[in-house]
Formats: sequence, C-alpha cells, structure tokens
Amino acid sequence: MIDKKGTHVAKSMVRSISRVAEDRGHVGTTLAQKDVKSSLEQLVRPRSLAGGMKKAGVALLLAPDPITDVAGIALLASAYVAKDRDPASVKNVVHEARKLLRDMESLNL
Repeated sequence: MIDKKGTHVAKSMVRSISRVAEDRGHVGTTLAQKDVKSSLEQLVRPRSLAGGMKKAGVALLLAPDPITDVAGIALLASAYVAKDRDPASVKNVVHEARKLLRDMESLNL
C-alpha cells in the first residue's frame, strides 16, 4: 500500500518533470527565432573587420586593373595589423580567465 508521503513525492516529481519539459520547449522555440539565433551567433563568433578587409584586398589583387593592386596590398597589410584588435568572443574570454587563474595560483603569498 502506498502512503500519502510517497504519493505526494511522486506527484511532485511529475509536476517537476512537466515544468522542465515546458521550459525546454519554450527555450527551443525562442532559440529558433531568427533574431535570437543571429544574436547568439554574434556572441559566440563575433564578426571580424579584418576578415572583410582580407576579402576585399584579395578581390582587388585579382582584379585585372593594375592600379587596384596597391589598394589590395594596403588592405591585406592593414587586415593583418587589425587582426589583433578583433572583438572578444566567449572562447577568448574563457581562455583569458583560465590563464589568469593559473597565474594567480602560481603566486606565492
């Protein structure tokens, strides 16, 4: 025979599982929206100005007009300089945090 406490625990577990399923469904439908998806993509992998500069530089170098070579070379060179100024992604922040924690652990106080 099942006592009242066991029944209460079972009902509580069923309600909890139901809430979790509803929440996961809500998160799934929210993440499927186009604007949310693009925002998360921008957070995880931010757009790089250097990447666009490289593409434009290569396109100018491949153009048949010899005058565009100068601009293409300048864009390629500036893209490599600008690569160090790319926006921080989540991956970069985690890497830096781990590096700082390792450095702090190595300190002898």
